[in-house]
Amino acid sequence: MTMVFGAGLVAAMGAHGAEGFPYEVVGALVGSGDRLDRAVRLENENETLPERRYDVGPKQIAAVERSAMREGLGILGFYHTHPDHPAVPSETDIGHAVPGYLYAILSVMAGEPAALTLWRLADSGDRMEPVPYVIEEI
Repeated sequence: MTMVFGAGLVAAMGAHGAEGFPYEVVGALVGSGDRLDRAVRLENENETLPERRYDVGPKQIAAVERSAMREGLGILGFYHTHPDHPAVPSETDIGHAVPGYLYAILSVMAGEPAALTLWRLADSGDRMEPVPYVIEEI
């Protein structure tokens, strides 16, 4: 299935990544079916290595899920940045991925948004598989 990033969604993720550089930023991808309609910023709760890791607590996720459900939507996945690194899943990304969710990775090079990739955990659980996507124009 080809996913659709709604108009303005990639720009919103890019702005979040640029503002948070040189730290990893994270957010939820909210939508329905094959559409990603909204990026919801989440707080990176990692206090040990926030420039290379992110953590999000269950209270943040539950709040986004409740809000999305009121609109007939749900959390389809998450996005995070790789500051000054390529937009490919790390071993940590693979190890923390949850089956069924999408994972968008945005590389932010020298503070500027660069490549965007979209992934899903393989059925084997040991690697990520790329997910095709299109970006809706404004």
